[in-house]
Amino acid sequence: LGAAAGGPATVYVIHAWDTPFGDVVSAIEDAGMPEDACFAFDALTDNLHARKGRRVTANWLSGPFRAAIGAVGSSLLVFHPWERPVALERAWCLWELMCTATMDADLVVQVPAAHRADFEAALASDFAAVAARLAHVDFDQSEAGDSRAVEALLEAVERSGGVRPANVRVVSGLRHWLGESSRAAEERNAGAKEAAAGDAWFAWAGLGGLGSRVRALLPPNPIDVSALLARFGKGNIAEAETAYRLALAGREARYGASHPETLVAVNNLALMLSSLGKHADAEPLWRRSLQAKEKALGAEHLETLSAAANLAQSLESQRKVEEAEPLWRRALAGGGGGPPGGGQDDCRILR
Repeated sequence: LGAAAGGPATVYVIHAWDTPFGDVVSAIEDAGMPEDACFAFDALTDNLHARKGRRVTANWLSGPFRAAIGAVGSSLLVFHPWERPVALERAWCLWELMCTATMDADLVVQVPAAHRADFEAALASDFAAVAARLAHVDFDQSEAGDSRAVEALLEAVERSGGVRPANVRVVSGLRHWLGESSRAAEERNAGAKEAAAGDAWFAWAGLGGLGSRVRALLPPNPIDVSALLARFGKGNIAEAETAYRLALAGREARYGASHPETLVAVNNLALMLSSLGKHADAEPLWRRSLQAKEKALGAEHLETLSAAANLAQSLESQRKVEEAEPLWRRALAGGGGGPPGGGQDDCRILR
C-alpha cells in the first residue's frame, strides 16, 4: 500500500483489528507521509489463513520482527477511539510500539479525521485528563486473539528488560506526541484568533474584505522586503504595507504590545516602511523596538545595539544627524554595526 510502483515498506501501520477500516484508511491518508511512502498494512499484506496454526515465538518477536520494524524506519499508530484507544490494550500493538522505541524508528500518531475536532477540543479543555488516559498502558493487562501469542509477547518483553520499562517506553513516546499535538492545536486556534483580529482591523480601516486577500498573498513567515514586494507587485505597494500593519495589529491583539512575537511584527513593519522611504513613519516603530530591547535584554545586548543602529539609520535618513550620532557611536562601541547600511541589514528578523 503506498506508491504506485510499490517497493520496500517505509511506514509500518499499527492498529487494532477492532478499528473501523475507514478510520484506519483516514489516518493513513492524513498522516502527512511522503507521496512515495509505502505502507506495511497487515490487513492487505498479511495472509492470516497461511499463518494460521503457526506458533509465534519470543525469539522471532525479539529478533526478526523487531529488526524489521527498525528497518522500516517509521511507525504510524492509528489512535482510535481517542477516549480509550483500543490499540493500547492490544499486546501486539504495544509490542510494535515497543519495537519502534527501542529501534529508534520514528513514531507518528494519527487520530482519524472524523474524530480529530473532538480530540483537539478535549486537549484544549482538559489536557491533563487526556494525558492521564495514557498512564493505563500495561503489557500485563493487554490482550490478543491468541493466548499463546500473548505468552510469547510477554516473554519477549521480559527479554527486553521487563514489563515496567516497556510500559514507560511506550507511554513516553505517546506523551511526547500528545504534547506536540496540544501545541499544534493551540497554534491553529491562536492563528484563527489572529486572523479574526486582523479582519477587525481591516473593517476598522474601512478596507472591507481586503484582509483575506492580503493573507492569501502573504507567506506564512516574515520574509525580506524585496521578496515581499515582488510577491505583491509594484502596483500593490499599499497592500504590502497594509499586510504588515495587519500582522502587527493581530499580534498585538493576541500577545500584547511587548511580547517578542509582537516586536517581530514591529520590526518588520518598520523595515517595510524604511524600504519605501517612509522614514518618519518608521521612526516611532524603531524607537519602540529599541525601548523594548533595552527593557528585556539590557542596554549592551547585541540585539539592543542593532536596534539602536536601526533607529540611527532612520534618523540619519531624515537628516536628523545630531540625534543619530550618539546612537551610531553606541552601536559601534558595542559591536552592533554602524553606517552606512549597518542598521536595518543587521536587524533581519528570522522567524
